[in-house]
Amino acid sequence: MPGNPTAPPYRVAVVFLGHRGGPARTSLDLAQALHAYPDVLAHVVLTDRNVTLGEYGFLADRRYVMKGFETMRQLLVRSLGYPFQVIRVWRFLRRNEIDLVIFTMHNPWNPALMLLCRWRKRPFVYVVHDAELHSGENTFVRRALLHTEIAIARHFVCLTESVSQQFRRKFAVAQENVCVIRHGASRASGEVEREKRASPALRLLFFGRIARYKGLELLCEALQLLREASVPFQLRVVGDGPLPACLSGLRESQDVEVVNRFVSETEIEPLFRATDVLVAPYVDASQSGVIPLSFAFGVPAVCTPVGGLTEQVSHERNGLVAGRVDARAVADCLIELQRDPGLLARLSRGALHTASSELDWVNAIAPLVDYVRQGKAR
Repeated sequence: MPGNPTAPPYRVAVVFLGHRGGPARTSLDLAQALHAYPDVLAHVVLTDRNVTLGEYGFLADRRYVMKGFETMRQLLVRSLGYPFQVIRVWRFLRRNEIDLVIFTMHNPWNPALMLLCRWRKRPFVYVVHDAELHSGENTFVRRALLHTEIAIARHFVCLTESVSQQFRRKFAVAQENVCVIRHGASRASGEVEREKRASPALRLLFFGRIARYKGLELLCEALQLLREASVPFQLRVVGDGPLPACLSGLRESQDVEVVNRFVSETEIEPLFRATDVLVAPYVDASQSGVIPLSFAFGVPAVCTPVGGLTEQVSHERNGLVAGRVDARAVADCLIELQRDPGLLARLSRGALHTASSELDWVNAIAPLVDYVRQGKAR
């Protein structure tokens, strides 16, 4: 992590106003990685609802915690006092002489703080997760919020080259105003002690918030093909969200388990330790935060060739990329892994190596740190 140790540190503030899920973990990982750079002084702006709040002790007094919200009612009520909170946040940024603010996720409260940063000429970047909202999520409110944040911002971070190209084309943003980084692995990787399989059944996991674009219907079709080929498997579907009708009919099957709720941080490690393969059968995608998380536990991924997933999964190195976006192609990948334990073991080692090298967060954010050092976000 090169830098000039004699120069004044770059003072960076990570702003995340949500409260849980992948974005909460990603914001923490980003702050920790920035903290590891000797010429960067990391700060954060968070809410008291953040489930990872207790893990920010390494920043000591370089934190500002405001009252947050979880429900729509709390959003409406607490937004009445939000103008006063924005002023307090601004005082925190000014007092700590922040050089750059990083907004890590879209939020109804972002625009006011972004506008204040613009007015007071405080540089900031906005992390764009999706250039186009996915099917099932493209509501008027979410679309209006996304477009408002993008209209206010001038500099952006994308997590795959695919999203960067789509974003620049759609919003006519110059290439020099976009920094592309990899989505890091959300935990320090190492030799993970895996639970041994009690049977030849391939242990599959679909993990994360359930939404239409994530292809659970396609996965249901692939499972039927596995059964027809007499390939033993066990599938866990774990995540919050509306279940598709096809999955409801499989919930009673002995080879399918559905945990239809948000899972806590403490439940994640045991879940991945008992998994052989992560399945990401998305029919539409930007990138996935679940894939690098899976790699950190030595679990390779099978994905469809959509969006930035092919940038995250290297075929036959840390997973398999299906040849097409259909059930047959996904099933063929799973059949190959069940019948070739040597390939599965090799991909598992590859997943761990990927997580500990290019997806280590300190390495992953190097382009962003260089972007800041070169003053491109001003």
